[in-house]
Amino acid sequence: MSFLHIATDEDIRSGVVSDVYFTRVAKALEFAGENPHVVMEVRAQAFPNRWPWAVLGGVEEALKLLEDRKVDVVGMREGSVFGQEETVMAVSGHYLDFAVYETALLGLLCQASGVATKAARCKLAAGERQVISFG
Repeated sequence: MSFLHIATDEDIRSGVVSDVYFTRVAKALEFAGENPHVVMEVRAQAFPNRWPWAVLGGVEEALKLLEDRKVDVVGMREGSVFGQEETVMAVSGHYLDFAVYETALLGLLCQASGVATKAARCKLAAGERQVISFG
């Protein structure tokens, strides 16, 4: 067992890393015999330091996570610049087909978008100078 708190692909695909309220809602719906058709929109309410824009990342990973699900996904392309409250992705389908993936989906998009946005802001600040990252 690792001392690092890193989810494996299997942890994510099995829904083990889902926030507890998503799993509880899924259990309650299953118990009630319900599975409503819903639309989930992904957007950012605000950005740090009052920046007016961000760069979308993690789209490929998000689509890979949902590829075997019976859902429809529409959204912006990887690298798109977006503003606050702008929908970057919408997932529609029966709730139980993707409920336990919402935490992972948001995490994939948030982390990658944060890196892409910071890189874009560094490049803007550097102007014509070369930017090199030693990650």
